Amino acid sequence: MSRVRYSTQTRAVLARAMAPEDAAVFLAANPAKSGTAVAAGRLADAVGRSLEGWLNDQHLAARVAGLANVRKVGAPVVVGRDGLPCAWAGKGPADYVGALRGGRAVAVEAKSTEGRFSRRDVPQHQQDDLEHTARCGGLALLVVELRDVGTIYAVEWTAVPWRVTGARVGGVHQTRATVGAEELAGHEVPTQGIYLGRWL
Repeated sequence: MSRVRYSTQTRAVLARAMAPEDAAVFLAANPAKSGTAVAAGRLADAVGRSLEGWLNDQHLAARVAGLANVRKVGAPVVVGRDGLPCAWAGKGPADYVGALRGGRAVAVEAKSTEGRFSRRDVPQHQQDDLEHTARCGGLALLVVELRDVGTIYAVEWTAVPWRVTGARVGGVHQTRATVGAEELAGHEVPTQGIYLGRWL
C-alpha cells in the first residue's frame, strides 16, 4: 500500500489542527510531494476547473431560465478555531446536486480525461449517490469530457454504455469497465443551449 503524499499547503493545514508535538512528528513523517507530482496535480486541477467552469455557467443559465437549480457541492469538512477547514468530516455526494423545473432531483458527476474513461475513476461513494438518486426517480448524470476528441458528453448513469473487458493479472481474472467516444456517440452535449434541456 502506497503512502499518501501531501502538498505543502495540505501538510500545513493538517499540522495546524494538531497539538504542536504531534504536528512535528506528522511533518517529519510526511514530506511534501515532489515538484513533478505537484505539477501533475496542478494540471489535473486546471483541467477539472475548466469543465467545472463550463458546468457552472450551464447551471447558472438553467437557473436564470427557470429550468433548474443545480449547485456544486463537496465533502463535509471540520472547521478549525481559525474558521478554516482543517479536516474532512465524511464523504461527499456527486459533484452537483439540485432539482429540475417540476421538482425532479438531479445529481451530476463530472469528469475530464484523455482517452477512454474508466468507471473506477468515479469513487464508490459517488457511484452510490448516483445510483440512489436514480432509484428514487431522480436524474443521475455522468458528464464526461474526452479531451482528446474535444467533446463533452452527458449520459444517464444507469444507461452509461460501459465496455467491459477482462484480463488475467497475476493469476487473477480482473474486469474493467470503460467508455469512449464510440460508445458515447449520441450523448454529445450540444454546442448551443443548456445541456439539461433534453431532460426537461
